[in-house]
Amino acid sequence: MSKAAAKGFSIQEVIDSLDISDEHFDDFLNEKVSVDLGFAKRLELITGMPFDFWLRTQNKFDDS
Repeated sequence: MSKAAAKGFSIQEVIDSLDISDEHFDDFLNEKVSVDLGFAKRLELITGMPFDFWLRTQNKFDDS
């Protein structure tokens, strides 16, 4: 999320761009939301990190 902040996005702009609720965003930050392909692609647009990074990260989290 730091890249989004570096681009000057506010938290609310990030939430709006991801097309999710404030609660969903909080759950994502607190590792309560699984990242699926659609969410990973939206994260890529906001953060600049490739969608497969987000999917691999979710996979590692699931495996731990």
